[in-house]
Amino acid sequence: MIFCTAGLRIDEQEATRFLLLSPDASQEKIREAIYEKIRKETDSASYRLELDRNEARRQLKERIRAIRDEKIGDIRIDGFDKVSGFFLAKNRMLKPRDTRDVAR
Repeated sequence: MIFCTAGLRIDEQEATRFLLLSPDASQEKIREAIYEKIRKETDSASYRLELDRNEARRQLKERIRAIRDEKIGDIRIDGFDKVSGFFLAKNRMLKPRDTRDVAR
């Protein structure tokens, strides 16, 4: 599911039930987004060419496709002690939302 909002306040239900890719709106982030948009809109052909020539981006796209094509339905993570220790160490004061966040 894709959820899009122009509001800067994120509801707790949204924050705890979805993976947020862009949860902040710092001046630096907004400035970089504007810069990229101007680059794309002023010369879209060369912008697209630059993206297509980016080797790291191409490799990332290939990895994403390979993972998708495997049709993985279940992931097993070994190391109960490591995982629980990592999660509990960074979340000293537990909240009800942590019961949802731990699965991510």
